[in-house]
Amino acid sequence: MILMACCLLVACGKEKTGGNPGTNDSTKISQEEILERAKKLSGAPCAEVDSTTDDGKLVIHLYENLEDHTATYDWYTIDPDTLLGENLMGEEVDLN
Repeated sequence: MILMACCLLVACGKEKTGGNPGTNDSTKISQEEILERAKKLSGAPCAEVDSTTDDGKLVIHLYENLEDHTATYDWYTIDPDTLLGENLMGEEVDLN
């Protein structure tokens, strides 16, 4: 009886680890993909996550390394779940 109860609990636990229906847990894209999309949208040859805000948004620096300095193209603040955000000027950015 105890063995059956343990097996049932383990099986129930495994079913729930897949995430809730309707969430995008399984469709989240990597930070690398977010950076690639940001580079493509901005035209910048380089992009890196500079920091993460308290609410989990990525602060992305888009730039080009030149011989004597770094030329900044833009800064994006992006929600990694929705891929929406804004640039340094407050304009909407959509990486979808």
